[in-house]
Amino acid sequence: MYDYAIVSGGFDPLHLGHLKMFKEASKLGKKVIVLVNSDDWLTRKKGKPFMSGDQRLEIIQELECVHNAILQSEDTDDSSSSAIRNFAIRHPDDSIVFCNGGDRSSTKKIREAEVCARYNIDMQFGIGGNHKIASSSELIKEFQINTVERPWGRYKELAEGNGYKVKELIVDPGKSLSDQFHLHRSEHWVVLEGAGHIKQGGTRSIEDREFFIVEGESVYIRPTQTHKLTNPGEIPLRLVEIWAGQILSEDDIIRLDVDDNYGEK
Repeated sequence: MYDYAIVSGGFDPLHLGHLKMFKEASKLGKKVIVLVNSDDWLTRKKGKPFMSGDQRLEIIQELECVHNAILQSEDTDDSSSSAIRNFAIRHPDDSIVFCNGGDRSSTKKIREAEVCARYNIDMQFGIGGNHKIASSSELIKEFQINTVERPWGRYKELAEGNGYKVKELIVDPGKSLSDQFHLHRSEHWVVLEGAGHIKQGGTRSIEDREFFIVEGESVYIRPTQTHKLTNPGEIPLRLVEIWAGQILSEDDIIRLDVDDNYGEK
């Protein structure tokens, strides 16, 4: 058994995958040292930290399987190399192992590999499992972006600003949005996955038409132009929908279907 097992990461927020990693590291080393990435590191990675470094540090230090947690201050190279080097210098006679989780599979993918080799620090992989159990960034994203269920599938609001709104729509196989139009907004659809059938009403310059739209293609819908979207395929239809206009309301929708069981889009 090693004298020390080192684990590093942002841990923002802390989740079950991190706990499993700490516990397994404690089977390799007599003492587990957790190197916690700084707030600046998290800002570079995902815009801003969900929890401050002091909060993350205090929570991790309270875990029974952790001997000590250190908040990094020299991780400007987006790695924990400086913190590992500093720890190795302070413990020249101790054996150390650097533990890596399931999303880090080889020395070629790890920036800390060079400093570990220089200070005779062993590296272990798949600590806590060979596959990533959870992602802190994804957990936060799912919390921030609310999914709204509809009879035809579901949507998420991704962004909103002055004069625009962006949604991700997922239309289940065999389902359709209502035949509808909007008085105040235009819409631009871009297909990300699957294929859709569109029935689009005419304007002064465009006749009524029906057509298919597939991955990578887009369609523009003018205000007051009728449109109906159907997923005729066997996989979900996923697309980005961009609204543009000065009035962007869910109530700005007039449905033409006689049997209306669609719910608001």
